[in-house]
Amino acid sequence: MWAGNNRSVSNSDTHAYRVGVDYQISDHQVLGFLMTGSNRKGGSEGHTITRITSPAMKLDSLLNTDNYGSTFGNQYAYNLNYNLKLDSSRSSLNVDLDYSPFRNANRSFTDNISLLPDRSQASDFFHIYTPSSQDISIVSGKADYNFKVGKNLEVSSGIKYSSTRSINIFNYFNRDGSVLTAVEGNSNHFTYRENVASAYASVSGSLGSWAFQGGLRGEYTRTSGYQQTLNLLNERNYFKLFPTVFLQYKPNDRHEFQLNYAYRIQRPEYNRLNPAKRFSSPYSVYVGNPALQPAFVHSVEAGYTYKQKYNLTAYYTSTRDVFTNIDVQDNETKRYYGTQANLGLSTMAGLRLSAQVKPASWWEVNIIADGYRQREKSAYLSGSYDYHMISFSGSVNQSFSWIRPPG
Repeated sequence: MWAGNNRSVSNSDTHAYRVGVDYQISDHQVLGFLMTGSNRKGGSEGHTITRITSPAMKLDSLLNTDNYGSTFGNQYAYNLNYNLKLDSSRSSLNVDLDYSPFRNANRSFTDNISLLPDRSQASDFFHIYTPSSQDISIVSGKADYNFKVGKNLEVSSGIKYSSTRSINIFNYFNRDGSVLTAVEGNSNHFTYRENVASAYASVSGSLGSWAFQGGLRGEYTRTSGYQQTLNLLNERNYFKLFPTVFLQYKPNDRHEFQLNYAYRIQRPEYNRLNPAKRFSSPYSVYVGNPALQPAFVHSVEAGYTYKQKYNLTAYYTSTRDVFTNIDVQDNETKRYYGTQANLGLSTMAGLRLSAQVKPASWWEVNIIADGYRQREKSAYLSGSYDYHMISFSGSVNQSFSWIRPPG
């Protein structure tokens, strides 16, 4: 059995800024520019003691691991916006062009020693230096057109294209004093590209006691992940449609009924895709998964509101190909590593109650109660699991008002 105790300290210094300007071309046209940015630097130190014991709980060995490093990062976002109003403001056109560069660099040092129960050295020292960098560039453009039909109907449509490139460089060196020796097998150069073209249309309006909104978005996605070190390429192309529906019925001021449905996509973050090996000890390493797939989510929700104070909501969410961190033990190399994987199906069904109560003019109470059943089901490697959990949570928040008497 492995049991670890970790202590870590980290610090960071961040500067953020924002600059923007709008130019009124005419009564119906506005051109705007916005720039935001941040610069960050920081450091961290960590110490871990891992006890390795036999099945009889007898101490086999101790692992002492020290980690320390520094990080530097710059992130910027540039936006150019054009807005045009037509037909006495009954229709409008909005265009956005965006460019977002991001750079992050890390320098990490890891020192590890394995000790026997008598505190004598069990293996060679493990000293490594792992500098890494990540450069991300995102370019996107979109155009949205809105127009009104009659008094109670509004139609929106638009197109968008985005292109992302992420370059990740990870170098691995053994350290012997001030001498560094590169280990090419543990280094990695990974480039990820993602291009998404999408179009949407939606209609919203009201009719008597009814209000409604419906939309459909289509996305075509192309991705590629290239590991230069292994000369390995992962590519994927797919097209998906994502509908949304919202209905509201309000017969009077006391009662309100709602029903909505949405189908959406959850894309994995870029660090989950990066296959660089990040060592925390000779026996523990984290490896991203460049073949990780996005998750797709169905959600439906039905609600009732009484006097705009009491709400009862029933909800159901189903996520297929949910991605998450998993831990794997390699018995051949005696190495324990974490990675990312798509793990089948995750569902959640629940009931939520909220109420706003005012016992006195100076006293307000907000009550929330939520009960749900969660299920996760997956087949992975040579096994499978089917996990069920029933949970309940509740909270009560109170606020008090006090007004000083005049004079």
